[in-house]
Amino acid sequence: MIAITDTEELSPAQKKKGQRAYLWFNRLNALSYAALADSILILYAIKLGAGDPFIAVLSSLVYFTSPFTMVGKHLIGKLGAAKNFGTAWFSRNVAAALMILVPIVRIKFSQAAGLELLFIAAFLFFSFRSIGGVAMTPLMGEITSDQDRGTYISRVWLNFSLFYLLFLITITIVLGLFKGIRTFQSIIFFGVVTGI
Repeated sequence: MIAITDTEELSPAQKKKGQRAYLWFNRLNALSYAALADSILILYAIKLGAGDPFIAVLSSLVYFTSPFTMVGKHLIGKLGAAKNFGTAWFSRNVAAALMILVPIVRIKFSQAAGLELLFIAAFLFFSFRSIGGVAMTPLMGEITSDQDRGTYISRVWLNFSLFYLLFLITITIVLGLFKGIRTFQSIIFFGVVTGI
């Protein structure tokens, strides 16, 4: 990340470099999110024997944790957008890594303990995602100009959607061939690695 002060603006060359780097981050983030949230998280919970109420609450964590954007806003003022984003995204992936341990906790302790760990890991994942996600807007503002901002943001979301869709198709094929818990753990591990 290019360090700047509050009064310093990036040069056009630095902005282009920042745009390329952010676009690649965004593509990897699409793969990571597809492997860690939404469908995978719900299917993983079902595979682990979670009931309907648990799955309903798990599915709504993305909305329940959205107030954490206020924490992110506060931290941007204290740490800056880049540091807040980096710290929150790293923490998001550490929390997601806990999901890999759920089957072990389930075997060593109990079904309930395993599902509690899954809930805690998912809650932390989505909370840190909200804390860090709010920094994306100022970061994109730094690497774009008024002239290219709209085009660039469209390109970012198009890339995210395309990579997300392609990886979901890949995951669907993989889960069709390999249905075990270890497959889910491997997908989550991939999501953690690509997210960091």
